[in-house]
Amino acid sequence: MTTIDEVCRDLGLLRIDFLKIDVERAGLEVLRGTEESLKVTRNIAMELHYEGEGEEVKDYLEKRGFEVKVVGSVLYASRR
Repeated sequence: MTTIDEVCRDLGLLRIDFLKIDVERAGLEVLRGTEESLKVTRNIAMELHYEGEGEEVKDYLEKRGFEVKVVGSVLYASRR
Protein backbone atom coordinates (compact mmCIF):
# COMPACT_ATOMS: atom_id res chain seq x y z
CA MET A 1 0.00 0.00 0.00
CA THR A 2 1.17 3.53 -0.79
CA THR A 3 0.24 6.43 1.49
CA ILE A 4 -0.81 9.89 0.38
CA ASP A 5 2.30 11.23 2.12
CA GLU A 6 4.48 8.99 -0.09
CA VAL A 7 2.68 10.10 -3.25
CA CYS A 8 3.05 13.78 -2.32
CA ARG A 9 6.76 13.31 -1.60
CA ASP A 10 7.30 11.44 -4.87
CA LEU A 11 5.51 14.17 -6.85
CA GLY A 12 7.08 17.04 -4.91
CA LEU A 13 3.69 18.50 -3.97
CA LEU A 14 3.91 21.47 -1.65
CA ARG A 15 0.18 22.18 -1.34
CA ILE A 16 -3.11 20.30 -1.71
CA ASP A 17 -6.08 22.55 -2.41
CA PHE A 18 -8.69 19.79 -2.36
CA LEU A 19 -8.47 16.16 -1.24
CA LYS A 20 -11.40 13.84 -1.97
CA ILE A 21 -11.53 10.53 -0.12
CA ASP A 22 -13.95 7.70 -0.90
CA VAL A 23 -12.44 4.43 0.21
CA GLU A 24 -15.30 2.29 1.48
CA ARG A 25 -14.91 2.14 5.25
CA ALA A 26 -11.18 2.95 5.43
CA GLY A 27 -11.23 6.75 5.60
CA LEU A 28 -9.54 7.05 8.96
CA GLU A 29 -6.80 4.64 7.89
CA VAL A 30 -6.19 6.74 4.77
CA LEU A 31 -5.98 9.90 6.87
CA ARG A 32 -3.42 8.26 9.14
CA GLY A 33 -1.19 8.07 6.06
CA THR A 34 -1.45 11.82 5.49
CA GLU A 35 0.21 13.24 8.61
CA GLU A 36 2.62 15.40 6.56
CA SER A 37 0.24 16.07 3.69
CA LEU A 38 -2.52 17.31 5.99
CA LYS A 39 -0.24 20.16 7.04
CA VAL A 40 -0.48 21.56 3.49
CA THR A 41 -4.06 20.51 2.70
CA ARG A 42 -6.72 23.22 2.57
CA ASN A 43 -10.00 21.34 1.94
CA ILE A 44 -11.21 17.75 2.26
CA ALA A 45 -14.40 15.98 1.19
CA MET A 46 -14.90 12.42 2.35
CA GLU A 47 -17.77 10.00 1.90
CA LEU A 48 -18.74 8.28 5.14
CA HIS A 49 -19.68 4.60 5.07
CA TYR A 50 -20.54 3.45 8.60
CA GLU A 51 -22.20 4.79 11.71
CA GLY A 52 -19.71 6.62 13.89
CA GLU A 53 -17.16 7.19 11.14
CA GLY A 54 -18.04 10.87 10.93
CA GLU A 55 -17.29 11.48 14.61
CA GLU A 56 -13.99 9.55 14.45
CA VAL A 57 -12.79 11.45 11.40
CA LYS A 58 -14.10 14.79 12.68
CA ASP A 59 -12.15 14.40 15.92
CA TYR A 60 -9.00 13.38 14.04
CA LEU A 61 -9.17 16.37 11.68
CA GLU A 62 -10.14 18.95 14.29
CA LYS A 63 -7.07 17.98 16.32
CA ARG A 64 -5.05 18.85 13.22
CA GLY A 65 -6.53 22.30 12.75
CA PHE A 66 -9.50 21.67 10.45
CA GLU A 67 -13.02 22.99 10.77
CA VAL A 68 -15.32 20.02 10.05
CA LYS A 69 -18.95 19.72 9.01
CA VAL A 70 -20.87 16.51 8.35
CA VAL A 71 -23.82 16.72 5.95
CA GLY A 72 -25.62 13.43 5.50
CA SER A 73 -22.99 10.89 4.48
CA VAL A 74 -20.34 13.43 3.45
CA LEU A 75 -17.75 15.07 5.66
CA TYR A 76 -16.34 18.46 4.63
CA ALA A 77 -13.23 19.88 6.26
CA SER A 78 -11.36 23.10 5.68
CA ARG A 79 -8.29 24.65 7.21
CA ARG A 80 -9.16 27.22 9.87
